Amino acid sequence: MNQLMDMNIQEKQQKMTAAFWCLLAAAFIDFLIIVLGPFMDFYLDEWLLIPSCLYLFAVYRQEKTKTAQKVLLLGGIMCTWYVITQLLHHCMGLQTRPLGMVLSVYLLALPFAAVLRDDRRGLKLYMGVFLAAMVVVLILAGLATIDWVPRFIRHKVYFWWSGLIVMIHPSQLACFLLVGIGFALVVLSFTKKLIKKITLFVMAGLLSITLVMTKCQTAMWIMYLLYSAYCFFAISRGGLIRFLAGVVAAVMVFGCSYSASQAIFQWYTEESWARPQQFSYVNLWDDSAIATGMYDQLHDDSEKDMTNVGWIFPVRSAKAEDVAEAVQVQRFSLRNTLDKLLPSLNGRKGIWLEIYDVMKKDPQTILFGTDYTNSYILEHTGKDFAHSHNSWIEALIALGLPGLFIVALMTAIAFWHIFIILFGKQYELWQKSVALLEICLLAVGAMEPHLFLGGHYLAERNSLHPSDFTFFLCLGYMIQWRATDKASRKKRQQEVTQEIVPAKE
Repeated sequence: MNQLMDMNIQEKQQKMTAAFWCLLAAAFIDFLIIVLGPFMDFYLDEWLLIPSCLYLFAVYRQEKTKTAQKVLLLGGIMCTWYVITQLLHHCMGLQTRPLGMVLSVYLLALPFAAVLRDDRRGLKLYMGVFLAAMVVVLILAGLATIDWVPRFIRHKVYFWWSGLIVMIHPSQLACFLLVGIGFALVVLSFTKKLIKKITLFVMAGLLSITLVMTKCQTAMWIMYLLYSAYCFFAISRGGLIRFLAGVVAAVMVFGCSYSASQAIFQWYTEESWARPQQFSYVNLWDDSAIATGMYDQLHDDSEKDMTNVGWIFPVRSAKAEDVAEAVQVQRFSLRNTLDKLLPSLNGRKGIWLEIYDVMKKDPQTILFGTDYTNSYILEHTGKDFAHSHNSWIEALIALGLPGLFIVALMTAIAFWHIFIILFGKQYELWQKSVALLEICLLAVGAMEPHLFLGGHYLAERNSLHPSDFTFFLCLGYMIQWRATDKASRKKRQQEVTQEIVPAKE
């Protein structure tokens, strides 16, 4: 009997080994991207093709549930359209994007949990590797704080006036740190050992301090909300008293985290200005796109004001003014509406409206996309934007309307599963923490190009893959959790029905 059980366990492990090794390989590549950053950009474009193809080969003949088939179909449709657009771009003489990163996101990360019917084993594996990378980042950040960075990487790890540099740009580093905080909360929620809980709590605190030192305001506000929401769901587990206690705790945590971060922010600002600035590739491709957008917006506004001054002197009749007002009321302008409704968002609105003006006159790009945002905008406007500062706009530029439709569908699926898991009583705190992390990544994706394209937003840059891979891996697990819950409920209903029917007979 024991031998039979051991054989069954060995057979199960043999079936799972190949797929999990593929996930481990992808996680290790993400580890290299986080830790080594620009040193690995040239080599990692197509490395992820290997684990992705091996994974598909390993699970090709495996029996799949309906959920797994649907998720694989959705990822396959996205990859098919991606390949079609790249072929079209090649025929048009445009730059083409690498295939490996996109395949790893949609054909490995997204369907992983559903294909293997895994509850959290693969997620724990990836979280472990990611948190190991965060430990290296914390060590480098600590060395930068005490000014003990080794000479050979001193130009990649230092205090910069726009935010802490640890291999990559501060806004990108902030997203990785945010994911690290989310993973620390997930592991903290299901671990039983006190030592591990204390270690993870301290690690989350150090990651939070480092995130504040990046001076990324978007990530900082998301971090406050993440801690507040985590405390709320940890305390509020049914009942009015626990609900009110959760709300009070959330408000207190938000206020405390905000106050502490402002003190750290002020210290870093003074310290970074006091230190000599190092030269880095970040100075060449920083968020100057935002600054440029703000300058262009102010410049355009000043031109408009000067034009209006020139038209003050001619006095129009009342009838002409009424006609002009009627025409203005009749004509609806989406651009003007967006310009009025959207806040500046540190100059991002100017970039989005600039892209809208360019794409409105380019139906070919709207249908089939183009190569890279910076090349596209530079060619049409002469303005140098590194990227669009929005993952959905970036997907539209790269893949056209069909790609944007697929991305919007995946976004809707993500929001639906986030809502179900956060407010479903059958889901545990660690699962709710994964859902909260998904919200954080969606919020970051609204301001930066972290999602949907495998992290490749520039021809010479591919350093955002970890955040995109994390988003779709967690989404796949949420889909699997809901499918498992639905299957268990259906099974219980069938059992109840079978018990009632004989009783009636």
